[in-house]
Amino acid sequence: MAWDEWNSAKSDAIARRQESTRLNQLPGGPGNNGQADLVVNQDDLGTVGHEAFALQGWLQKEADIAGAGAGAEGAGSTMQAATALKSSGFALGSELETTVSVWTLQVKSVL
Repeated sequence: MAWDEWNSAKSDAIARRQESTRLNQLPGGPGNNGQADLVVNQDDLGTVGHEAFALQGWLQKEADIAGAGAGAEGAGSTMQAATALKSSGFALGSELETTVSVWTLQVKSVL
């Protein structure tokens, strides 16, 4: 393909893309009078806020795999298993530690 053909193909593709770009909206005809019909009540916001708070509390408690089953030294059962695997020469031990670290970081970013 010659350079001129390439430039022509690019121009055609850009023109087609611009022709097909449309905003999704209702026509401004009679019936909606140009007014928004989305209504939110305080009760609805309160319910959503309560559910979000409950979900956050549940996630904080249930997603803590680093501290779950913590022993006397404070390490959770998953980290204890990772340490045991690592000390026995299994490569899985360090991978499990990495998994716990990444999971904990991700959970903290959500919370």
